[in-house]
Amino acid sequence: MRAELNERVCLASLVSIRHADALTDAVDVSDVDVLWGQEAWVHFPSPSDFLARWIPALAVGGRVAMADAFLARRPADRARGDAHRRTLKNHGAPTWRRSIRGGSALERHGCRVVHTRDVTARAAADCSMLLSVSTRWPEGTVTDAERQGWERALAAFGRGIVGSFRVVAARR
Repeated sequence: MRAELNERVCLASLVSIRHADALTDAVDVSDVDVLWGQEAWVHFPSPSDFLARWIPALAVGGRVAMADAFLARRPADRARGDAHRRTLKNHGAPTWRRSIRGGSALERHGCRVVHTRDVTARAAADCSMLLSVSTRWPEGTVTDAERQGWERALAAFGRGIVGSFRVVAARR
């Protein structure tokens, strides 16, 4: 699909897209211009190991662009807060947020943060849209667990417990 889009917008001769498992596929140390991921980064077990593995593949001036969830505050309900923390911690979200603040992890790996933005409202709108349209998808397309996940995320966004951020960093 990505390659087809490149072809349609006449970028095929200028842009190549590599779709890979960022944790297991071989890393070619070449001139990669953009390392991009959206709502996937928190699933990496070690942000530092991931950056150490991939930053060398970026060309000087190349960009790391990411967006993902973080625990924004502790909820008043301790049990609910513990559940949110466990879920996000299991996916590395608090680690990424701490790593991105001030760009510490990115700085250690030779990058400079050039853009950050809180995109919580957009992430909440996306969850709401997914819930809405999923009711019209063919049966079996979306599991109950997926719907419950979107419902929980939407509730956590609404309470200010979970947020979403975007960051772009440039390799020095």
